[in-house]
Amino acid sequence: MNNQKINLLLLLFGSLLGALIALTALWLISKQSNGRNTFESLAELKKKITERSKDDYKSDGSVSLRSIIQPENSDDIIFSLKPNLKVKFQGASVKTNSFGMRDREITLEKQANVFRIALLGDSFAFGWGVEREQSFAWHLENTLKSAGINAEVLNFGVPGYSTFQEIAKFFDRDYRFNPDLVIVYFIDNDFGLPFFISGVESGTLENTAAFVKNLWSSNSEQLQQRHDDIASRIDPNRWLKKLNSYLKERNIPLLLAINPAKNTPQIIKKLWITKSDKHLKLFDFSDRLKAEIEKRGLTNADLKLQNDPHPSPIKHELIGKILAEKVAEIY
Repeated sequence: MNNQKINLLLLLFGSLLGALIALTALWLISKQSNGRNTFESLAELKKKITERSKDDYKSDGSVSLRSIIQPENSDDIIFSLKPNLKVKFQGASVKTNSFGMRDREITLEKQANVFRIALLGDSFAFGWGVEREQSFAWHLENTLKSAGINAEVLNFGVPGYSTFQEIAKFFDRDYRFNPDLVIVYFIDNDFGLPFFISGVESGTLENTAAFVKNLWSSNSEQLQQRHDDIASRIDPNRWLKKLNSYLKERNIPLLLAINPAKNTPQIIKKLWITKSDKHLKLFDFSDRLKAEIEKRGLTNADLKLQNDPHPSPIKHELIGKILAEKVAEIY
């Protein structure tokens, strides 16, 4: 195992709106590990991620997140969606194709006269808690088709991913689909720490929540240095720069769509990559979405799932159609 890669270790479930899934995952993993906050190796952690228990089956017939993912050999990707799934997850039917995408079956080879779009993201892009035909990926494709653009949106979204995992998986396999446009759907907590980081003992993995608690209580310069090092290694700017360079060489546009949030201006300020290369197109559609919400007279309750902060079908529709407007400009 590469100790450097273990040290940065990867946002296992943190990008699902922080505590919503991170705490659930931590509870499940710790429960099966006798409450431990550390693991001896990345391999042990991967094993725990996918171990089944009675807690993985819900009263409505839904399965858990652990039931739809599989471990990856890559220390940067960690896990991916299982291929050929047909389950109920978060109250919605979820099917994956042979490539492990929540999508219809597709071919690596792009058909003639098709504008192929690769959508990279986490649970938002995946369509957490909604049917595939309600997701913004679906609305994006169909809105473009209605406008006369023969678009094909490939949904590479995976629940629990962060920007660096999305891009690592793109370089590992998703590039093979030869997209004409790549969209990275960026969530405000993609700057967050990995869910697990290296422990004090060499080769162990420590729960980030425990690490941060120690950092806050001890005010240790050594712990602060560890924090800064990890944050630097997983900085989405670095990964976006790498992706942008690859796409720029091939004249493929890169659209960085920022999920509207109260702290969107602060997030954009931290994304220095958007100011250093104009090939990467930043898309802040906060005002556009707000105007559409006001036009339709929608409330906050209309925009999220019941008892869940993920987007509702209505909000997915709005996002998909607004993204389609931007993509049409690029096309």
